[in-house]
Amino acid sequence: NLPDLAHSPFAHLLDAEDAFHAYTQHHNRKLLRLSHRLQKNYPQVSWIYVDVHAFTDHVFDHAASFDFQNLTDSCQEATVDTHVPFSVLKMAASLPSPQASFVGNCNAFFFFDLIHPTTQVHALLAEHLREIFDQHHLVF
Repeated sequence: NLPDLAHSPFAHLLDAEDAFHAYTQHHNRKLLRLSHRLQKNYPQVSWIYVDVHAFTDHVFDHAASFDFQNLTDSCQEATVDTHVPFSVLKMAASLPSPQASFVGNCNAFFFFDLIHPTTQVHALLAEHLREIFDQHHLVF
């Protein structure tokens, strides 16, 4: 599922936090319903639903304990992605970041660009997934 897009610099720039939050909630509810339907239709498959939204909210709410110092800006100015026509992501990528240029080390930032988390957030998510997989005795 999606993390709460209302936290993103893009939502802040558009002053659209409520709309982004509502979109996130709507998307995640639909995805959870689909997950339940798949579990019902394919009972022979072992399903694990990972709540990325709850995890990223936890990290966001306890940012200091994860060494994040900047939750509002992106660490790099975005560029237009011409491969994603007429999409919100293209709109987000075409807006200038509040940061004038790349600041070098993004580890203190939650957001890499106006929508996407930094590699530091992804690393925390990967560790969280690893813990969940270990609890279910999954080996890759």
